Parts: sequence; structure tokens; C-alpha cells
Amino acid sequence: MTLFHRRSLAALSLAASLAAPGAVRAEVALIGIGVIPGTARDQSGLSGLLEDGVTPGDLIGGFGSAVTYSGSGKRYYATPDRGPADGTTSYKDRLYTLEIEVTRLAPNA
Repeated sequence: MTLFHRRSLAALSLAASLAAPGAVRAEVALIGIGVIPGTARDQSGLSGLLEDGVTPGDLIGGFGSAVTYSGSGKRYYATPDRGPADGTTSYKDRLYTLEIEVTRLAPNA
């Protein structure tokens, strides 16, 4: 079983448990927005272009397929989307470490 399949099964398991009768539900609210330019590069050290002949190997692209809190300080981890062309282009997955500071500006209403 690949890592992708294990993650998919874990996500399905979580979704099933949240949908189960009697499951505790938490309210989700947007508390902020961050922006990273579409031309931003990562520190992977990958060079050259992907086989589409256009996309740089170290382009950050669309990360956020999965974001989770590390449990420590302001550190979060994120993985990118499946790469350009809906996943039909070879793409080396990576793990991003993010420092995100969340500051409450007003009390909850």
C-alpha cells in the first residue's frame, strides 16, 4: 500500500467517524488569509523543468492539500497539491514547514 493510499484511507476513516451518529461537531470559521506569490520557489534544490517543459521543479505551486498543526509553537506542516496538469506530470512530492502566527484581533461574537 502506498503512502497516498494510507493517507486516503486515514482521511476516509476520519470522515466516516465525523459523520457517525452522535459524533461531536466543531464549528469551523475563517480567521485569516495568507498569500504566497504563484512564482514562489521552495528550497528543495530541484532544478530544471518538469516534463511539461514549463513548470520549474522547485515551484511551490498549490500547497495546502493537507495542512496540520505540529503541536509546537507556530509550526505547521503542509503538502502540495498533486502537481501541474491534474497529476499527469511527474512531480516530486515534498513536505513544507510553515511558521504561522495567528493573532486574535477581536473577541468572539
